[in-house]
Amino acid sequence: MPTTDAMAGAGQAVSLAEAWAEAFAGVLELMAGARPSWQCAAGAPELGGEPLLGWEQSFTRGPEPAMWAGLPEKAWMEIGRSSLEAAGLPSAGEQEVHATLREMLAQAFSSFAVALGARQGPELAATNGRDRNAAPEGWTTVAIQFHFSEGRAAPVLLSMDSWWWSEHPVNGAVTGPAVSDLQPETASTMDLLLDVELPVSVSFGRTRLPLEELLKLGPGSVIELGRNADDPVELIVNNCVVALGEVVVVDGNYGVRISRIASRAERLRTGATGARSAKSGARA
Repeated sequence: MPTTDAMAGAGQAVSLAEAWAEAFAGVLELMAGARPSWQCAAGAPELGGEPLLGWEQSFTRGPEPAMWAGLPEKAWMEIGRSSLEAAGLPSAGEQEVHATLREMLAQAFSSFAVALGARQGPELAATNGRDRNAAPEGWTTVAIQFHFSEGRAAPVLLSMDSWWWSEHPVNGAVTGPAVSDLQPETASTMDLLLDVELPVSVSFGRTRLPLEELLKLGPGSVIELGRNADDPVELIVNNCVVALGEVVVVDGNYGVRISRIASRAERLRTGATGARSAKSGARA
């Protein structure tokens, strides 16, 4: 028979899962243009032995990792592929589909951390994340069933360390946030994302060089980029091209005047292929 502490932990885990599901639904809405509904229930459902694909996440406070989200492989591929199809990329390969859903899970954890920190304090942010296809042993699991407008349903398992509701520090970490009364707030997706910090860079062009030529570079070397001098530069956020513009000088500093915002399909296309391009060629 479950103890009182175990029952309380399960209830608090469901409250946290509701907040995470709100964040993930917001990411799905941004990527696919439709917001699913969901239901949360304590405990892992029987998946018939179907293999899981997952992502573990650490935060600025607490143990490393502190949360894990996993989906059956079929659901993982269906959500990733449908998101790319909604962005006009119906022929994306398996690698792009996997990369897209990993990015969506990472964004959901970031949005969840910002929203939870804003409500509960102190500030919380997602830090390191990586692939992991099974939750750590001993964690509390909540099953989240997402329902889409076309009748599809997709299960997501969310597992978490007991630090989230513990009253004592874990491994010297700061005491976990009080979540016994946590209820998801009604907030727009953008409200969850406003305080998330992202790297921003400007690309003048790219090229690929054999290692032999790369080793020959030195002072005075000139690298020809695959872009004409009058072509617009790319404004890149988190490996995705979000806008095009022209270089300007403001008070002695370089800047970029935005001339065009990239479409959702263009953003997804560059995000899905950015990591692959970085591995296959050198940037300049």
